[in-house]
Amino acid sequence: MQRLQLNRSHFQRISACIPGVVYQFLQRKDGTVDFTFISPSCQELFELEAQTIKANAETLINLIHPQDREAFAKSVVKAAENLAAWEWEGRFVLHSGKIIWIQAASRPEKQPNGDLLWDGLLMNITERKQIEAQLKTSQSFLQNVINGISDPVFVKDEKHRFVLLNEAFCKFTGVVREELIGKTDREFFSFPEAKFLSEKDEEVLKTGVENTNEESFTDRAGNTYIISTKKSCFIDEAGNKFLVGTIRDISDRVSTEIALRESSRHTLNMLESITDAFISINQDWEITYLNSQAASVLQSPSAELLGQNLWVVFPQAVGSKFYREYHRAIKEQVSVTFEEYYQPLNAWLEVRAYPGVEGLSIFFQDITERKQTEEERDRFFCVSLDLLGIAGVDGYFKRVNPAVTTILGYTAEEFLAHPFIYFVHPEDRSATLVEISNLSRGIPTLYFENRYRTKDGSYKWLAWKSALEANTGLIYTAARDITEQKQAQVKLKRLNEELESRVQERTIELSQVVSQLQQEISDRTSVEKALRESEERFRATFEQAAVGIAHADTSGKFFWVNRKFCEIVGYTPEELYELNFQEITHPDDVQLDRENVQRLLKGERATFTHEKRYIRNDRSIVWVNLTVSMVREARGKPKYFVGVIENISDRKFAEIALQRSEAQLHRKAELLEQTLHELRSYQTQLVQSEKMSSLGQLVAGVAHELNNPVSFIYGNLVHVQEYTQDLTDLLELYQSYYPRPEKAIQDAIADKDLDFILEDLPKLLNSMKVGANRIREIVLSLRTFSRLDEAQFKEVDLHSGIDSSLMILQSGFQEKFPHTTIEIIKNYGKLPLVECYPGQLNQAFMNILTNAIDALQEQSLLKSQKQDVADDNLQLQIHTCLVDESHVQIRIVDNGIGISPEVQKYIFDPFFTTKPVGKGTGLGLAISHQIIVGTHKGQLSCFSTPGQGTEFIIEIPSKSARKASN
Repeated sequence: MQRLQLNRSHFQRISACIPGVVYQFLQRKDGTVDFTFISPSCQELFELEAQTIKANAETLINLIHPQDREAFAKSVVKAAENLAAWEWEGRFVLHSGKIIWIQAASRPEKQPNGDLLWDGLLMNITERKQIEAQLKTSQSFLQNVINGISDPVFVKDEKHRFVLLNEAFCKFTGVVREELIGKTDREFFSFPEAKFLSEKDEEVLKTGVENTNEESFTDRAGNTYIISTKKSCFIDEAGNKFLVGTIRDISDRVSTEIALRESSRHTLNMLESITDAFISINQDWEITYLNSQAASVLQSPSAELLGQNLWVVFPQAVGSKFYREYHRAIKEQVSVTFEEYYQPLNAWLEVRAYPGVEGLSIFFQDITERKQTEEERDRFFCVSLDLLGIAGVDGYFKRVNPAVTTILGYTAEEFLAHPFIYFVHPEDRSATLVEISNLSRGIPTLYFENRYRTKDGSYKWLAWKSALEANTGLIYTAARDITEQKQAQVKLKRLNEELESRVQERTIELSQVVSQLQQEISDRTSVEKALRESEERFRATFEQAAVGIAHADTSGKFFWVNRKFCEIVGYTPEELYELNFQEITHPDDVQLDRENVQRLLKGERATFTHEKRYIRNDRSIVWVNLTVSMVREARGKPKYFVGVIENISDRKFAEIALQRSEAQLHRKAELLEQTLHELRSYQTQLVQSEKMSSLGQLVAGVAHELNNPVSFIYGNLVHVQEYTQDLTDLLELYQSYYPRPEKAIQDAIADKDLDFILEDLPKLLNSMKVGANRIREIVLSLRTFSRLDEAQFKEVDLHSGIDSSLMILQSGFQEKFPHTTIEIIKNYGKLPLVECYPGQLNQAFMNILTNAIDALQEQSLLKSQKQDVADDNLQLQIHTCLVDESHVQIRIVDNGIGISPEVQKYIFDPFFTTKPVGKGTGLGLAISHQIIVGTHKGQLSCFSTPGQGTEFIIEIPSKSARKASN
């Protein structure tokens, strides 16, 4: 057992060191499967713990890419049937969204009980697949690649004929490609030169040894260059040999080398002045020179590095990418460029190394900040609340951020598996395809809207902003969910239409009733006749189903109802046929119904009419005006009841007025006039309420749209200040080391007034920060004031609503009191969260505070006219406290002009105002009174002394009256 344990431990250590995942897979006869063993390296490869995979093998199998699952299943079945070696390559989609290529190898072994045991290895071949994809690049792509090479490049076959060359070669030789392809050097150069080139080419093709040579070359125009040629042999899969050559014009380099040898001191000064760090290495890897920028990046003085072996000074670099690329540059005599992170310096470096006769020249820069910026950009892509995506012109998204799950409910894999037009609402597809077509043709699309299907089958409105990247052919797009905004627009339009229709209908009906009453006052006989005609019209209207009609037997059970009655009580006809009138009648009204029904049955009366309440199917209560008649047989025996049900309307008031004496008709007309006046007041209040609702939506929308850019500006101002300070410090450091720059630089400094810029730039940034902070405070106040997302009762902090109202009114202070300051005293008590309608309560605060400001303005103007400057202290006090356990109090006090006792009686009446025409509607305090007293079941009181000030006292329950009644 000890040896077995040792062998098992030894196997686990070996499997942990294998560059892949070792596994043992059990496939039972009943179809169930398990991983009996899997090496711990599965965590790094598949982002899954070994225990998780062993507990449920499907957690790993389900990661196989949907497009590769069928091939995977077929290969497993085939290997199991033949007990042959199993090899498979496919993709896995990890939980993080990353896609990797896996090469799997195993051989099934049949057990005595019929089970299959698979011992195998899983290898990550993602990098190899990427290389293979690159190797499959088309000839056109290859031509574009070599055309992008600045050095002339050419390819010859075994007969020395040109088969491939780039634009740089044509430009260098002065011959177009069509003239060179298929031709040899003998057809373009003199015999001795062509013979020399042919011999060199043949030597490379036969020996396969690379040839590098420097020589002079004269083009057709007679210009002579010093060139460096490099030729090598390449054999394709069919065994054909090709000569690949590159030419580099080194005339300038040779001249530069001569100039460098003649003026090494000038060269060193130049290297010191460049922004890149520079190091020169000889053939023994010793540092022969480094500039000050290199010493700064490497964090070591130049004296400690000069003459030292590079790998001795930086031992951590041995075996790293720096080590491999530097040796490759020396060995292959090619320049190398790469980026790599160096841990000892905690920095990312961008390196360009150029081999030379004496060794290696290395230029490098610290690009840590750029790398961090790229990481921050990727993080911003992931945390954005909007849907961000990258799509191809093939109709598929290539990448989306996590917001696709938040907005549409799909995972990234589900969303990427379909073309985007698959999710678009059928009515919006043609318009969407037009926008995509415009983008593909280079026409920019700034904004468009369409509907996308969510995972639950519903649709959401999305607002898109898209742009095409011409170089990559990718579409970068962002989408914002505007479903609530669209729904709010539709709802607002419908409510406006319904309100206008209801107001017009009510006005017409009231006008008709007033006309009838006037006619009745003049002639009672005509009134009675008009009443009979009116009753006949109403009866005809009922027969046409304009009101509810129900038939019930003598026990009260319904056996026929019309549509209008079903709408009134909220039941279907089938449900009502199982009920009697008592079962849907409010308990308080059942006795009155019974008494009237008994009178009908006894024949004491032919019909009765009274008001009553029905309990609707949804348990809500509806008030109706019920008229019941008895239908009898020929002999007078009761047969069934006929009931006419209508909502209480103006006809009721007309019937009551006709039953009264002529002396009461005049009073009824006055009452009707008062009702009409109240209706107009209510209509105006509804319009005002709709305006405030629209204004609140506008304010909330503006605040939301401003919040993102302002937060972006405010958040980046800190970095701008830091970067500005860094640039200022760097400039001062540069000036300290180079106090006497060139004359051109001195003239530029004087022309730009550099000292003033350095002095004023921090002040300017600070002013921008103050302004951005002010905008943030205003946006926060607007969002708090509007509270469009709080249409229901909700627990809120009243102090935040008062503060937001004061913030919005602050500009009014400055406009109305340009030469006087108002002292705002806030004495806030400790209040609990109050359950209320926050938006309506904020409107009430705004109206009362606005009146207080107007009173203070009148007081200020009155004092200025009297030239009374002895007491110019204008105050606005706000006190809050807890009255008892269930009520809170808000007191708003000003020392303005005050209100006379005569005026105080009418301040809460609609349309009553003391302000000049155009400056007040008389609805502010009336609406505030309705919000506080009517909606919140609180109290609003006013106490004022003319010339001394006014105090408004608000008391509201801390819990909603609705919850208390429940």
